[in-house]
Amino acid sequence: MREFQRLKSAAEEISSKINIHPSHTAGPNIAGAYPAHVALLDHLRIIVKDSHMTLDELVSEMNDRADKLKDLGHTVLFDLGDDGKVMLDATGDEVVITPNPDDDDAETTLTLSTDNMVKLINGDLNPMVAFTMGKLKVFGSKGIALKLSSLLEN
Repeated sequence: MREFQRLKSAAEEISSKINIHPSHTAGPNIAGAYPAHVALLDHLRIIVKDSHMTLDELVSEMNDRADKLKDLGHTVLFDLGDDGKVMLDATGDEVVITPNPDDDDAETTLTLSTDNMVKLINGDLNPMVAFTMGKLKVFGSKGIALKLSSLLEN
């Protein structure tokens, strides 16, 4: 629902800039969106779905949020398949995030797609739901994964 509201707002903003006004279309549908908005939503959904964050952008985003992870006290490897790997080391005074580390030995390994990783970081995908749906696989300590999940939620 949060994604729909975000896309609906974006569609309304775009439609105002290209002179599509709700009065120029049929009435709203059951969700309160006008047909022109629905068409823009579909287009935006494709753009959002096809947008892909690079590994460097993902590492930058993780570094921006590293202060939340200081209390983790463990190492976690994010295996993003063909996109690479990211090591999160929160065992020292500072959180160290390393793309494609030489040594990928970690206490916990989380395997997921880059898109799902971005959704997890942004709070658009619940880690427990992702695990249940098979979008996230956990190898090693499940307790560390749960602790990471709780730190990301706060």
